[in-house]
Amino acid sequence: MYFFSLFMTVMFVLLPFSVLSYSKLHEALIPPNSPKTPLYFTSSSTQSVYITGKDSVNENYRFDPYLVYKWNVNLNLVCGDELKNKLFTVDYAIISQNATVFNDFFILDCDISASHVHNNWFVPYNLRFWMPPITVNYDRSIDMALNKFKQPGHELMNKSTQFRIELQEIPGLIVNNDRSWMDFQIEFSGFRYYIVKYYILSFLVGVFSFWSTNTIVCLITTFRVFNAEDEPGSGLGEKRTFSEMRID
Repeated sequence: MYFFSLFMTVMFVLLPFSVLSYSKLHEALIPPNSPKTPLYFTSSSTQSVYITGKDSVNENYRFDPYLVYKWNVNLNLVCGDELKNKLFTVDYAIISQNATVFNDFFILDCDISASHVHNNWFVPYNLRFWMPPITVNYDRSIDMALNKFKQPGHELMNKSTQFRIELQEIPGLIVNNDRSWMDFQIEFSGFRYYIVKYYILSFLVGVFSFWSTNTIVCLITTFRVFNAEDEPGSGLGEKRTFSEMRID
């Protein structure tokens, strides 16, 4: 009966407790990324959108001043008929207080076959008209990820500083605002880098560490109690009469 109770405690009490303990430790060590910010570009000489600062989506997000954040910009682009089957570069820049803090370019391939391959992984381009329409995605949009720019958290904490993204305006190039967004992803280093990169392995090792430690303490306590009951004069496990209890 003692061993059955010990087994039930180890498996159904200590194991869930170990999972909960590691989850709390992971939550304390790994802060969440920022919420996704929808990108609504407005057209002028360039297309721009404000990302941080007052009244932005990230206004209530708490940036850690000791961490580095990567700008993860995801653009959903559509090539118009005038750009059909063309290959060209698109310049973009990140601007703060009318000063450019980062600028780069990306290559956009408006070839119809390229957009088809991007949106259809399993349907060959030459067989698209032979497949049922429900299995083929005829969407001409292309998702472009821009994630080269990194910035320390203390520069993003200032609510009075506004950052915006400017995209080169090219006739015929359309930015789908409904499917364009960005967020700030934390660049971890040291011990936390391995926790994030090898999440499953870290989870198993962490839970096992908590569980084995708790189990060892539970076993040592149990054996100490058993040994105390077997020692003569310990008073544990001895039956005492009512008269003996009154005398004491």
